[in-house]
Amino acid sequence: MKFRSSLFISLLGMVACNAHADGFYLGANANYMQGTFDHTIALRNPPGPNQSIKDGTQGFGYGIEGGYRWYFNHYTLASSLYYFDDNLVYKNVGSTTTNTNKLSYDYGLKIMPGYLIQPGFIFQGILGGAMGQFKYQAIGANNYTNNYSEPGYILGAGIDYQLCKNLHLNSSYEYTYFRNKENISGDTGYYQRNGNEFTKRLLVGVSYHF
Repeated sequence: MKFRSSLFISLLGMVACNAHADGFYLGANANYMQGTFDHTIALRNPPGPNQSIKDGTQGFGYGIEGGYRWYFNHYTLASSLYYFDDNLVYKNVGSTTTNTNKLSYDYGLKIMPGYLIQPGFIFQGILGGAMGQFKYQAIGANNYTNNYSEPGYILGAGIDYQLCKNLHLNSSYEYTYFRNKENISGDTGYYQRNGNEFTKRLLVGVSYHF
């Protein structure tokens, strides 16, 4: 009787967490971010020396993504479209003006080649392209608001673990670098602010595989 019970439990587990198969998936994640905004102020009227400023910030966000994964024996390949809600705000207080630059959200495409370490457990690299949406504001002696977007690239690595037939748990560490933006403020008078942002992100999420 004990043998039959053990056999039944084993068969049930095989049905619940069956072998992987190519297919679509949808997922959601929570993430912790650290960001750096590296910018330079060029005085133009009158001309003056450039001033370099580096602002840092951190925060929590969330994201969604959907894509497709292929299996090739011990190797895998996945592609996905993603959206991250970021709301990372960089603040710099000057002598006459308070400046903020916010990464509101970013979206893009990821390509993830992977290796099947054991059934249901994948280690994968991450590379892709991103588009970030920013909002710059200056309040004080000179008031400006400028919304802009900049492309970037993504590099990272992560793991994907099959919990059961359709449910996967995943985690990754990703680095996103956005292209340098000239004249962020949109100001055509006293100064010109140029800069770029990069983020480091730790994600934990779940995905449903069809």
